[in-house]
Amino acid sequence: MDPSSLVIPSERISTTITPNADLSLPEAPKGILYSKSQPLGAAHGNTVTAGHVDYGPGGLSDRGGELSPWGSLHAVSPCDDVYATDAQGRAHHYRVTDKFTVPQKELDVSGIFSTTGAAHLVMVTCSGESVDEAGGPMQFHYDHNLVVMAQEVTA
Repeated sequence: MDPSSLVIPSERISTTITPNADLSLPEAPKGILYSKSQPLGAAHGNTVTAGHVDYGPGGLSDRGGELSPWGSLHAVSPCDDVYATDAQGRAHHYRVTDKFTVPQKELDVSGIFSTTGAAHLVMVTCSGESVDEAGGPMQFHYDHNLVVMAQEVTA
């Protein structure tokens, strides 16, 4: 696996994750590793990653709106394996334990930014109803976030 990558083989999800401190997301298919969360491979707490649910205009087509690798998180199931590689090329193995939606305005209080408890990889993208167009056809703002939790697999 390439450094700074995220792979979920069961859903053919493969993307990159770049450290970022303010949760601003790059254009799909890239994602971020929230640098204020726990690092990959931490002994406890959550490592938070996020990416856009769909491509913007020009990403795959002039129109945009195609599902990104992050949007494919909606198809992930409990027990799916997740592999994340840090910037130094160290691979970390996780297994999906939970998937839920949370109103975007409640994401900060949802517990995903916890620095205590078991080590989890948290993957976040948009979900729910679109609330308005975000500047182009098929580019929407959403009222919820999908959160996928995966616990680190230890030997």
